[in-house]
Amino acid sequence: MRLARYEGTDGVARLGALTDDGVVNLASAANILGLPGAPFTEMASFLSAGESALDQARKLVQTLPQGTLIPTSDIKLRKPVPFPGKIIAIIQWKRGQNKCPRLLSCSPNSTPASQALEIPS
Repeated sequence: MRLARYEGTDGVARLGALTDDGVVNLASAANILGLPGAPFTEMASFLSAGESALDQARKLVQTLPQGTLIPTSDIKLRKPVPFPGKIIAIIQWKRGQNKCPRLLSCSPNSTPASQALEIPS
């Protein structure tokens, strides 16, 4: 399952799950099924909710309530985590290396797949 923050035609950023057919609006899917939608309002709240939110998201994608699948042509992908709290990285520096190695490359020209957060199934 690939998670992504996207902006719909109304300009509001939402959390969704990318599928081959489009993106599933997770908050709407949860509301339709009578489940709490709070973990699906933003990527940070989803990540904070932990494993239970991930399991719930997988079930929502499998159930796919009507009206929650949006074609990718109707959305704009946004940064998965717009304001990360703390980023910790470990870099192995070799003697004689005169510049820091690039760990992650993210440019405005990135493909949609590179703008999604990959979650192992």
